[in-house]
Amino acid sequence: MFLGDLELHLLIASHWKADGGLMFGVVPKVMWEKHKPPDGNNLIDCACICVIARINGRVIVCETGIGTKLSEKRAQQVVLREPEGLLHALHRLGIRPDEVDAVVTTHLHWDHAGGLTRRGEGGSFELTFPKARHFIQNSEWDFALHPDVRSQSAYIPDDFTPLMDGHRLVELIDGSAEVLPGVEVRHVGGHTPGSQVVMLRSGEFACVVTGDVVGMTPHLRVPCHRPGLRLGGITIEAQSWNGTCLALCIELAGDCVEAELASKKRLHADALLYTIGRQGASVRSIETTSGS
Repeated sequence: MFLGDLELHLLIASHWKADGGLMFGVVPKVMWEKHKPPDGNNLIDCACICVIARINGRVIVCETGIGTKLSEKRAQQVVLREPEGLLHALHRLGIRPDEVDAVVTTHLHWDHAGGLTRRGEGGSFELTFPKARHFIQNSEWDFALHPDVRSQSAYIPDDFTPLMDGHRLVELIDGSAEVLPGVEVRHVGGHTPGSQVVMLRSGEFACVVTGDVVGMTPHLRVPCHRPGLRLGGITIEAQSWNGTCLALCIELAGDCVEAELASKKRLHADALLYTIGRQGASVRSIETTSGS
């Protein structure tokens, strides 16, 4: 799909399962199971979503999924499937891992940063994208190295520390910044201290990769079924769509006066990619599929 000069591919890097209670917290099961039916072990289907973008002659990877380094026991616990999804997608696009110019990860949890590294032939860890610049929030890096007790199991140092060890390919960001022409990160916190969203811009258009700021599709279900909904002075024409994410994207893009979502197609994904117009441009939502 194209957005101005921006070429985008939204794909599933890997499939896995998680405990429904873990994913929905204090929300009663009787409510969330209508949208994410659990299996006999109370596990629900999840997907690690990745974005591959070509912009200004560069290849950008946003998010890398779980990767292939999990032990056999752990992989069975989370019912991991298709852990090589990202690399297979790159191959289908004719892109070698060493041709990726930049990798942007919203945060360093194991299901988002696991694909940053992989095991080499000798069993040692190597970088999946050996020539790419990797952009991570400084606060996220520090917290990942020294997490609190509650968060400790969500970070696996082997996922990200090789970026710094002898390679120096990680660039730590403090706050919001344009890391490359047309590629912007904004520090949002919340899910983790250093969570960031990724914005890819082309002229008057922009798309936003939210990561776990918006965890799953059911997290977006709000009463947004009437046309002409006003959010912070912005008119939104939304038909049976997820108003929360739209509001988030409009806020992040800035300068958006009016947006229309023509598609009613729902995304079954952990990360969401939307197009947004700036300066009053007319915009439609991207229709996505489970693949590139």
